[in-house]
Amino acid sequence: MRRKTEEEKRFTGTLRAASKAKKSPVIPIDDGLRIPPERLNAEASELWVKDAVPLIEAEVLTIADAGMMADLCQLTAEYRALLSEIGGQYIQIGNEGQIVRHPAWSICRDMLGLVNGMRRDFGLSPLSRAKLPARPKKPDEENPFAKFGGFDELVANSRR
Repeated sequence: MRRKTEEEKRFTGTLRAASKAKKSPVIPIDDGLRIPPERLNAEASELWVKDAVPLIEAEVLTIADAGMMADLCQLTAEYRALLSEIGGQYIQIGNEGQIVRHPAWSICRDMLGLVNGMRRDFGLSPLSRAKLPARPKKPDEENPFAKFGGFDELVANSRR
């Protein structure tokens, strides 16, 4: 069985974080992901900027996830459009004068279930966000305890 290359692991999103890997690979952020895909409409593009860009910066969203994130943005935009179209009309009068549920509410319910499931997959709900791994400390970030002296050496020695 052949081992996956580092590039294949990065593409599939299975590349281990620097803290778990033997070597600490540098995973560059793909700047092309910051621009919404062309197939998205205006509202879905706004959702991409609002939801996807923070995930890219947190290094949660990879190039392999971009298609699913675009689907989430488009589905959310379509759900909102359908909901605004039917408004608050949960019930309506049927052909024979009886009160019936608006047929679009079933579609809205199904769409909302898909949207919420996809949002959980990306860590966009409070519970799923708690399960995401912590962001690794970037090497250029300054240690706020360095001014006390010797702290970094103590931590480095304790990890050995």
